[in-house]
Amino acid sequence: MPVGIGTICFACKHLRRGETGETDDGAPTAVCAAYPDGIPLEIWKGGFDHRQEYGGEADGLRFELDTSDDEADELLAWYEDEVLPLRERLEQRDQS
Repeated sequence: MPVGIGTICFACKHLRRGETGETDDGAPTAVCAAYPDGIPLEIWKGGFDHRQEYGGEADGLRFELDTSDDEADELLAWYEDEVLPLRERLEQRDQS
C-alpha cells in the first residue's frame, strides 16, 4: 500500500534522523534502530501502525514515543487522527 500517506516514525525515539537506507527492492528510505538497513515502505510511506508487529524488526523493536521531542505528542496525534483513518479507507477501497 505505500502511497505516501504518512508515518508514525516521526514521533518515534528509534528514528535515525538524517540517515538513509534502502528497501529490499532498492528504494531509498529512512532508517531506525528496528530497521537499520531501511524502514519498509509499508511503515515509512504506507501508514502502517508500527505499534503492531510488522516483521523483521531488529531485537523486536517497535514504535516508542520520543519523549525528548517536544513535538512528538502532536505528531502522534496527527498520525492517529489523520493517517490511520486514511489508511483504513484505502484498505477498504482496495478490498472492494
